[in-house]
Amino acid sequence: MTGRTHIMMLMQMLQIMQVWWCCNCSVQFSRTSTNLRRVLLKDYDAEVRPALNTHVSLQMVLVSLNSIDTATQSMSVNCLWYTIWRDERLTWNPSDYNGTDFLALKKTEVWTPPLVVSNEMNKVGPIGQEGVPLRVFSDGKMLWVPPTRLATSCTIDISNYPFDIQACIINITGWTYATDELDLQTDPDRPIALDLYSPHGEWELTDTSASLNDFDGGFNKQYRDIQYSLTFRRRWQYYGLTLMLPLILSSFLMTGVFAVPVESGEKIGYSLTVLLSFTVLLTLISDSLPAISTRTSALQIYLTLVMNLGTLITFLTTLVLWLYYRGDTKPLSHGTLLLYSIMARFASVKHKHRPRTLRAQVTVSDYNDMSRSRDSLNTPRIQTCSNDMSTAWSDKGGNHVFDVVTWQDFAKCLDAVFLRVFTFVFITVTVVFLGIMYGTYYVSR
Repeated sequence: MTGRTHIMMLMQMLQIMQVWWCCNCSVQFSRTSTNLRRVLLKDYDAEVRPALNTHVSLQMVLVSLNSIDTATQSMSVNCLWYTIWRDERLTWNPSDYNGTDFLALKKTEVWTPPLVVSNEMNKVGPIGQEGVPLRVFSDGKMLWVPPTRLATSCTIDISNYPFDIQACIINITGWTYATDELDLQTDPDRPIALDLYSPHGEWELTDTSASLNDFDGGFNKQYRDIQYSLTFRRRWQYYGLTLMLPLILSSFLMTGVFAVPVESGEKIGYSLTVLLSFTVLLTLISDSLPAISTRTSALQIYLTLVMNLGTLITFLTTLVLWLYYRGDTKPLSHGTLLLYSIMARFASVKHKHRPRTLRAQVTVSDYNDMSRSRDSLNTPRIQTCSNDMSTAWSDKGGNHVFDVVTWQDFAKCLDAVFLRVFTFVFITVTVVFLGIMYGTYYVSR
C-alpha cells in the first residue's frame, strides 16, 4: 500500500507541474505578443501603403453558388479572397520574442489593399469586414482571407433555356491606386480554388478562369482589374419533367380536337381548354425569363409557334363545325367533290356504300335538278369516298347508280386530314426543337 501511495503522489505532482508550466507559457506568450504588438504599431500609419509599388497576390476561393437569377440577370456566390502582400514595416526577429513568428492583427490596425468588386449589385465598397483579422509573419508577409457574399451582375444568355450555359464574371479592382502603385496579380495556374466548393443542385460548375485587364483611368494613369470567370451549365432534368414534358404533351393534345366526333358537341370546348392551359404554361415560363430583346430563347420561339398553331386549329375546328351543320341547301360543287376525293384518298376515309338507282333514261342533269327539290331531300343520301364523285355509272340492270356526298361527309373528311397533317407538323417541330437544344447542350459538355 505504501508503494501505491507514493506513485499516486508522484503523478499528482507531475500534473501540478504541467499545469504550472502551461500557465507560465501562456502568460509568457501573452506578454511577448503584447510587447511585439506595441513595438510594431508604435509608429505605424495604417493609411500609408507599404511601398512605392505594392505587389498584391489575389486568389479566389469559391465556397458555394447561391443562385443564378435569369430574371434579374444576377449571380450570388459565397467566396474567400486569399490575399497576400508584403509590408516591410512589420518585420522582426522571432528569436527576440521567444520564437514568435506570426501575429494576428485587426484590419483597421494595418494597411490593407482596398479591393472593390465593381459589378456588385447590392452595395459597392471594399471587401472584408472590419472584424476579420489578418496574419502578419515575421518576414513582413501579410495574409488576409476575408469572407464575402457577392451578388454580381451577369449577362444571361437565354438562347437555349432550359439547356443553357451561363458565364458570369466577378470584376475586382484596387480602388484609387494605379498599376504602378498597386500591382494586382493572380495565380495563373490556379486563379480560383475549388477545395471548399459545394456543388449546386441546379447549376453545374464546368469551367473557371481569370484574366488581367489594364485600362486607362485618366491623368496618364493605367489601372488594373482582375476578371474571374465562372461557367455554369444548368441541370435540365428537373425542367425536363416539370416544364418540357407538359409543354410537349399539351402541344400534342391540340391535335386531338380533330379526333373528337362532331356529334359530341365538345370540339370547341376541348380546343379552347387545351389552348388556355398552354397559355398558362407560357405565362409561367415568361416570368422566369428576362424581359430583353437582344436574345431570344428557342423555347419562346417554340411556344409562340405552337400557340399560333393552336389558334389555327381552333379556327379550323370552327370551320369544320360550320360545314358539318351547313345542311344540304347548297350541293357540293364539282371542285369541292374533287377536293373531297383527294382528301379521302389521303386520309384513307371509307364510307359505307348505299347506292341509289334511277332509271337509265334519267340523266345526271335531271338528277341534279331533282336533288334541289323538296321531294328529293326525302330520299336518303349515300355516303361514300369514291374516286369520281361527279359521274354516274350503270349497274347490271342498265340503271344509273349515284354516290351522293353530303357536307357532313366533307366535314368528317377534313377532320381526318387535319388530324394527320397537324400531328406530323407538331412531331416535326418538336423533334427539331429538342434536337437543336439538346445538341447544343451535348456539344458543350
